[in-house]
Amino acid sequence: MKIAIAGATGFVGAYLSKHLSGQGHEIIPISKDDFTQHNVSFKIHGCDAVLNFTGTPILRRWNEKAREKITESRVGTTSTLVHTISVINHPPKLLINASAVGFYSDEQIQTEKNFRQGHGAISNLVEKWEDEAIKGIYSGTRVVILRLGIVLGNNGGIIKKLSPFFRKGLGGTIGNGKQMMSFIHIEDLARAVDFFIQNESCNDVYNLTTPYPVSNKVFSKKLAAAFGKKLFLPVPSILLKIMYGEASSFLLEGQEVLPERITECGFIFKFPDLDSCLKDIIL
Repeated sequence: MKIAIAGATGFVGAYLSKHLSGQGHEIIPISKDDFTQHNVSFKIHGCDAVLNFTGTPILRRWNEKAREKITESRVGTTSTLVHTISVINHPPKLLINASAVGFYSDEQIQTEKNFRQGHGAISNLVEKWEDEAIKGIYSGTRVVILRLGIVLGNNGGIIKKLSPFFRKGLGGTIGNGKQMMSFIHIEDLARAVDFFIQNESCNDVYNLTTPYPVSNKVFSKKLAAAFGKKLFLPVPSILLKIMYGEASSFLLEGQEVLPERITECGFIFKFPDLDSCLKDIIL
């Protein structure tokens, strides 16, 4: 297949590009410049599928400029892709669009069928992001939306950020450590994308998280142990609120999310829990 990937140089996009090219697919990267220079139609013309994994980092203080950049990199790029799909001849048959478990509230166990939406900036952002993606169905394109948990891998993401501290024995819980963390190994994410490409009956929203979420305290303790260390002092909630403002909720609140739909479809996780993920990632 010929597959266009927006966000192909990011942590997830780069891994997917390598993984899918290794499966024999032709990969067409869509860069930031392609969006600003209106080259998207040239990139996706003739493609069988489009994967959208664009998005500038959320963890920063959300002033007006940052909010606009965060929104444009998700909602704006998705809108551009979907509009382009709607106007070109022979549009791609499949759009796989990233989303996030930040859509959900932290008040209960969340599945695709039994959930409560969260309140606040991140949940509202995710709702707008998904609203743009689903419009792809009006062009006859199959749309799969991936509500991603925290992506674990050894070349980027949260593990790359935390490793220097935990390796030196300076890692600790965030706040009280009770907030839940839903996550997925990056290899399972790539395997799930394969799964959705191959199974044409799959559409709409899927949670991409392991079946066994953990609290931040458990996550931190196991990460420290993987480096042969114990937990250090916790990071105070008030410090994070001062540093990040409303974006601190990304760290201090968490969602307990289960991958109900993809499991029912027959997908089997290679790394179903935190222990198996860390055993593979921490070298």
